[in-house]
Amino acid sequence: MPHDHAPPGPLSRNERLILSLIRRRGPMSRAALAPLTGLSPQAITNLTRKLMQAGFLDAGAVVRGKVGQPSVPLALAPDGAWLLGLKIGRRLAELALVDFTGQVRAHRQQEHAHPDPDRILAFAHEGLQALTAPLSPGQRARIAGLGIAAPYRLWDWGREMAGWRDIDLRARLARDLPYPVFMDNDATTACGAQLIFGATDLPRDFIHIYVAHFAGAGSCWTARCAMGRRGTRARSAPCRSPGGGSFWTAPRSRRWRGGSGIRCRPTTRAGTCRPRSSRTGPTRRARRWPSRRCRRWRWSTCRWW
Repeated sequence: MPHDHAPPGPLSRNERLILSLIRRRGPMSRAALAPLTGLSPQAITNLTRKLMQAGFLDAGAVVRGKVGQPSVPLALAPDGAWLLGLKIGRRLAELALVDFTGQVRAHRQQEHAHPDPDRILAFAHEGLQALTAPLSPGQRARIAGLGIAAPYRLWDWGREMAGWRDIDLRARLARDLPYPVFMDNDATTACGAQLIFGATDLPRDFIHIYVAHFAGAGSCWTARCAMGRRGTRARSAPCRSPGGGSFWTAPRSRRWRGGSGIRCRPTTRAGTCRPRSSRTGPTRRARRWPSRRCRRWRWSTCRWW
């Protein structure tokens, strides 16, 4: 049923664990939750009662006819929380309103030749207002926040994207919205979505390949999304081939002569690293870039200058 009262404060670790187990395994009884959490039946009863009063859990129909006492399965309440998402792609921008169970309740999209900051901001403001207008005041109070999924360093995609260099999209939207705004790399965000809303039989460690305008990847270790210092722990960078076209459609001789990776080694200058030129590949002029450490061999994605 709809919950029109505002949710309480931050949840405890055990409360989050219960919600996570029910999200991954589906509706569960209190008797099934106790051994999985390591908590006593009395503690499970108290915690689930609190989550039901807060509107995060709904009780299903009583299950009878099995050994022992009748059980009541507990499931996530669809109106327990609302999530907003903004995805920025090379040719498409999308907005979605998602309920607590991961179901998309509303969706909007806008095509473009390239993502322009002003157009994206206008699309976000208009779309968010349209998506949240049908919600009641109590439901709007349960909006957990807006998540933005966008590739990093959009200004490197071309001259027409230079406007992204001087804009902080998250800060601009957070200034005008009453709920938190989060922003992360699109591939890492897709990996996190797969971890939370994806298949229930996922291994604890996996790599999620995300293919959009460019191919990217995210990684999860011990059932946690690995972010890294810059949010690109499993980053897969593009490789431009000479003459344009796809890497896989290029002749094999030209595809591998330049090498899909360049091995770097330390130089005499501290803090710099220079790619070693290829003897068989096309002529490239060496380019230096800053590096934190240049005492070890490194691999970097090839780039044709």
